[in-house]
Amino acid sequence: MIEFVFKNSKNSNLLPSATIIIISSYNEQHVIVAVVDLKSRKKNIRFNLKTKRKPNFLFQVDDFNLLVGTEEGFIEQWELDFQTNQNSLK
Repeated sequence: MIEFVFKNSKNSNLLPSATIIIISSYNEQHVIVAVVDLKSRKKNIRFNLKTKRKPNFLFQVDDFNLLVGTEEGFIEQWELDFQTNQNSLK
């Protein structure tokens, strides 16, 4: 699990009390991106990414890109667009 941090705050339309948490599920081969509002204790799952292999490492590249390391040594690059709620595997 990692916290997704925006270097340029103009790219995010989040409340000041909200943060983005990224969680990986090894057995089910999913990476879940959720917005958690700490003040109101609400969560909103923005993306549910189905990876090709079992994820075991997450790394944020920049405001839009996420690297997912897998068990077999492969790296998947996901581009996340929080404005339109779209994602793509590169």
